Amino acid sequence: MSMKKRSRKLKVYKKYVSRGSSRYVGMPEIRLCGIWLKQAGFELAE
Repeated sequence: MSMKKRSRKLKVYKKYVSRGSSRYVGMPEIRLCGIWLKQAGFELAE
């Protein structure tokens, strides 16, 4: 049985992180969301 590959898009966001006294650096960030994360064993953090 052959499976059809699905194409997905991924967006890389810019996140500013503090690096010392009032110095912020842009860092790449990838956000993940979906029911599949819970099904894979990930839980919500508080």
